[in-house]
Amino acid sequence: MLYFVYASLFFPTSNEKEIRAILGDHKIVARYLNLYIVRARNADVRKKAHGARFIYRILKLQSHGAVEESDYLGSVKRVLEGSRIADKRLKIECIDILSRRDNSAKDIEVFLGQSLEKKGAMVDIISPEVLCYIILFRMECYIGFMPYSQMRFVDPGRHYKQLSNGISRAEFKIMQAIDEFGIKAQKGVVLDIGAAPGGWASHLAKSGMKVIAVDKGALDYDRLSELGISACVVEDSALIKDEIKRFDIVHVRSGFGSVNPEDIPTLSLMMCDMNVSPEETSRALLMFSRRLRKGGKALATIKCTTKNIQNYVRIAVKALDGEFTVDAVKVLPSNRQEATLFAKKK
Repeated sequence: MLYFVYASLFFPTSNEKEIRAILGDHKIVARYLNLYIVRARNADVRKKAHGARFIYRILKLQSHGAVEESDYLGSVKRVLEGSRIADKRLKIECIDILSRRDNSAKDIEVFLGQSLEKKGAMVDIISPEVLCYIILFRMECYIGFMPYSQMRFVDPGRHYKQLSNGISRAEFKIMQAIDEFGIKAQKGVVLDIGAAPGGWASHLAKSGMKVIAVDKGALDYDRLSELGISACVVEDSALIKDEIKRFDIVHVRSGFGSVNPEDIPTLSLMMCDMNVSPEETSRALLMFSRRLRKGGKALATIKCTTKNIQNYVRIAVKALDGEFTVDAVKVLPSNRQEATLFAKKK
């Protein structure tokens, strides 16, 4: 059985340890950076992959064939048509790795979709039932299928870029965290520590939450205005409770240590994305933890200055233990040398 594995870019040794733990005896057929084609015996991948820290996707590949230099698109189409295509509405997603073709992944998707429709298949990008994923790896074509209810997309970078507010790449992390940890849309007030330039704050504000953004740096106020998000800047945290009634985002332009926790209203969610040590990140969360309602959620990035990510995670989990239950830690696709921690207030 062949599998496509999409894993962390920054922790290759940990990737391969998890691949071994999930797939057992295996052979890496092809690899480019954090993308792998792996041959292994059939395994209960979904069950074993649950809780993986470094791997985003392990997908079964049902078909495989060579791509012809002289007829690139035609040969990809023939491999796809040779697959067992379900009589259901399909969405096609292509990932093109090192093929060096003039056609983009989107071009290939459109071409294949039109070709399948001529053969009587049902292609539907609005309400599909099945996701068809096509991995073009140099001059090899790998194809698999997954119920759309289990997998809406393969490439997180491409998917979340389409949904971004365009403020910063950090926005991808909050969108991925919401999906990964199953955080449901909610109302209420959120505290965003280390908010500049406003990627996390803008995403939560657009979802209907009130955001208290704490950072010495400026937010992208012009872009927030373009998005219809109202924001104000205050120097004194004593002004927060009045201003949060009138604005979507209240930006306290100072370090978190200058904010009086008693000036913060009751919170539904806390977030922290500062480029500091795990100890300092934990200190920030603990400083405002009494303002978070019981069962309220906390998200934080744990920065790692070395590849020993497990050590940094242990430091943060231990520091938070008295106030929080850490539910999960995951290296998300847009995390670099860091992990995202998800916890709940005890």
